[in-house]
Amino acid sequence: MRILTIGAATALSLALAAAPAPAATPYGWTPTVQLSAAGQPAWDADVAYSASGSAVIAWGRYDGAQYVAQAVIRNADGTLGSIRTLATSDQPLGGPKAGIDADGNALLAWTRWDGTDFRVQARTLPPVGPLGLTQSLSHAGQDASAPELAVNQDGHGVIAWTRSDGNDYRVEGRTMATTNIAGVGDLELVSDDLQDAREADVGIDGDGDAVFVWERYDSADNLIMSRTLRENGSLDAGQTLSVLGASAQDPDIAVNEAGDAAFAWTRWDGQRDRVQGLVDLASSGAGGLPGSSQWLSAVGQAAVDARAAIDETGDAMFAWKRWDGDDFRIQSSRLPAGGVLDAAETHSADGESASDPELAIETGGTAAIAWSRWDGAVHRVQVRRLPAGGIPWAVSTRSANGVEAESSTVAVQPGGRIMLAWQAFDGNDNRIEYSVGSPLTPPVDAEPAPHGGVATLP
Repeated sequence: MRILTIGAATALSLALAAAPAPAATPYGWTPTVQLSAAGQPAWDADVAYSASGSAVIAWGRYDGAQYVAQAVIRNADGTLGSIRTLATSDQPLGGPKAGIDADGNALLAWTRWDGTDFRVQARTLPPVGPLGLTQSLSHAGQDASAPELAVNQDGHGVIAWTRSDGNDYRVEGRTMATTNIAGVGDLELVSDDLQDAREADVGIDGDGDAVFVWERYDSADNLIMSRTLRENGSLDAGQTLSVLGASAQDPDIAVNEAGDAAFAWTRWDGQRDRVQGLVDLASSGAGGLPGSSQWLSAVGQAAVDARAAIDETGDAMFAWKRWDGDDFRIQSSRLPAGGVLDAAETHSADGESASDPELAIETGGTAAIAWSRWDGAVHRVQVRRLPAGGIPWAVSTRSANGVEAESSTVAVQPGGRIMLAWQAFDGNDNRIEYSVGSPLTPPVDAEPAPHGGVATLP
């Protein structure tokens, strides 16, 4: 396993103005589509693209009596399937999180109150036909929270979460395929006993090997830990990614089909929080353990909310928000496989704070970064296309003027098509909305009329 770390000598020049760059080829966005029903608040959208162009969008909703987890498949031709209800609960649902394979089969996970505790549950959603059976993944009698999910193109899936045993928090995980033919894998305790562990994230490669990352308290500081669950069910030894002596938190991971992984997190540098990252190029087969992590954000101002993405060649992208002395700005940097870290680029405009960066990348290296930015009256959802080896495209503001919008999520399909979803206030409630950006040759997908229709199937 060859390890690529970020050279300490790399200069991180910070562009304090996001200069819009004209697109080399035409690019357009579909009209905004409102997915969730009117009169019922909705939140926490999640999106995922398959290699074939189909996508899944999931969200939580309150129907006036119960909390509901819902999802819909968007076909490669731009048509929407029926909105499906995955679960209902008398207490708030956590999630749902979504993943999708190359054939358009989706896997979704959430937390649901069982009358005594919150349990992690999951269910499959095919392009056509009935939903799969609901599977309860976490044990009864112990609260579970914050599920994260990853799916590879062959349909192998993995879910990670945090659960409380009454004394400490633990990271657990379980495998589950998008078709659910083989049921679910064994329940795995990923973190060590007798140490608080939480904030888990997970990725999975084309062989079905899943890589977990989490933060763990070592009695002095929080450390970033990682561990691999092999496709055969065996667990590798845990690895400490962050250095001792300073607290680290909020890890994020991305894993490609070849098994390369990109990690990012926030760490205290002695004066303020900054963002660190690490890339593990497992596909090179050179062997070894992860090398030392390095700083991504520049010294001098706080940076948090680290995000990571990696394409099929091992080129990694990182994103975060950084304080510029007056406002938070959204920044990113690309690390080519075998190369050196590019200079940091600032994407959000000067003068108003931006937050909630989200990052995605497709197999060819085109990335998309999304965020929410205060315009002086409301928060607006913005997105920028970052071509592989090219100049970033102009920032696009997707939410409507005068409408409070936030909590965006983004996915990128091979070919550079971007799906962006968010929640927007309609005057009474938050609604889930989305828009798709794509090159105009071929034309942008035709979108159905906005709707909030719901179809609940067994």
